[in-house]
Amino acid sequence: MQAIIMAGGKGTRVASIASDIPKPMIPVCKKPILQHQIECLVRQGITDITIIPLGYNTPPLCGG
Repeated sequence: MQAIIMAGGKGTRVASIASDIPKPMIPVCKKPILQHQIECLVRQGITDITIIPLGYNTPPLCGG
């Protein structure tokens, strides 16, 4: 089974707690949010996981 995680964004609404890191890397219970998502998918038997970085500080996926 496959999954795609679209991760990104500047995180302006959470700037007071994470002004220097991207939203997917904000720690919750000592682990980044992205890690929680990946672990949840793996527990459900999903092993083919693609992470697409979007928005804040990422190169464009296509020219222009």
